[in-house]
Amino acid sequence: MDTPVFHKHRSLWEYGPVSRRVIFALKHGRQRHLAKLLAHWLLPLALEHMVDCIIPVPLHHDRLRRRGFNQCALLATEIGKLCSIPVKLSSLERPLGAPSQGRFSPQQRQDNVMGAFSAKPELANKRILLIDDVFTTGATLNACASALQQVSVCSIHAVTIAKVSR
Repeated sequence: MDTPVFHKHRSLWEYGPVSRRVIFALKHGRQRHLAKLLAHWLLPLALEHMVDCIIPVPLHHDRLRRRGFNQCALLATEIGKLCSIPVKLSSLERPLGAPSQGRFSPQQRQDNVMGAFSAKPELANKRILLIDDVFTTGATLNACASALQQVSVCSIHAVTIAKVSR
């Protein structure tokens, strides 16, 4: 990844066998109750920054329909409840569908999400906390941050469950 567009990123864990199982259980195993537990663990990272709202990385509507929920939205909602910070579930959208990032190279990941997100002007002058599940190359968070910058947000911080070490 080139220079990040967001200001700071923090992860709860390094991506490995245990974090992979937990994320997979939440995301694909439909263990939605894990969002509440993970939110408690992510809360200290979320509170490191003064933010006006929390925004989950959105799914394209086709993927959302197939999966039935957005794991990042579940996490963001639970974190928002714990710290009384508003969660904006529809202020950042993913109008362009794209294949899953899972097996892509770093450059392919960047290309896959370039221009895939759009932000609403209501976010202008806001301090944003982005929530995602895994930080692999930073391409998704960068694409989200680029969309947010287009509507003139003040700052963008990101929190994820796990980060892949390179």
